[in-house]
Amino acid sequence: MEAGLPFVRKLSRYNAETEAAMQEEGDIINGDISIKSYPPARELFAESDAEIDGKRCYS
Repeated sequence: MEAGLPFVRKLSRYNAETEAAMQEEGDIINGDISIKSYPPARELFAESDAEIDGKRCYS
């Protein structure tokens, strides 16, 4: 009757990686996933540096 398709065509605005990150964010906000905290920032940087040192980085 309307000379159109019998369904609404919708495309995701985000790729799968972005949608997964948004889902993870929602899970963290809802308390479904616990996250690690670092009271002094120095602990965060030390752990990050140790993780980077353990990997080979090529430029």
